[in-house]
Amino acid sequence: RHAPTGTQAEIYRAAAVVQASGATNAVEHLQKLLAVDRSMEVVPLLILAERQLTLRRFAGAERTLARILDSYPARPLTREWLGIAQMGLGNAKEAIEQVRQALQRNPERPESQFNMGLLLSGEKQREEALSHLTKATALRSNFVPAWFHLGRIHAEQGRLDEAVTCYRRALEIDPTHTRAYVALGKILRQQGKHAEAAR
Repeated sequence: RHAPTGTQAEIYRAAAVVQASGATNAVEHLQKLLAVDRSMEVVPLLILAERQLTLRRFAGAERTLARILDSYPARPLTREWLGIAQMGLGNAKEAIEQVRQALQRNPERPESQFNMGLLLSGEKQREEALSHLTKATALRSNFVPAWFHLGRIHAEQGRLDEAVTCYRRALEIDPTHTRAYVALGKILRQQGKHAEAAR
């Protein structure tokens, strides 16, 4: 394949800047270039979408990801990211459906299991959320956010011993995880283990 020239070369240069720096003006420049160029170069579109999600520009990310899926509907990562964008826009049902479709194509991706767990937890579907978060930790045993949210859901359900186990696991992996310390201390105080909670 030949190296890109003209507008496409400029798009790839802009995408590299976005990937390296994430600067807002670089994102806007890439967005303008891609609005003009309709050649469906997927890599720059994915770079743009990822940065839009990071910046919480969910409406822009939704448009970018929908554009990719129009031509490449079988890309599970794109569908998962579209779900995250839709959740950011407050469209929980659509978000869950997109991530569910992504999982059907790639159930072994721990991030997809994690994102599904978070989405379901947000909709108070805690038992199914637990199932997905547990799968995320099975697929990646050092997945700290998954252990933390497993602990949080167990605590919400009154299963304090299970919550303690999950929070301890998160802290074994990442001793700097402040939210896990706070949550663990709160439960230990509830259990009357004040000295341990203070420690």
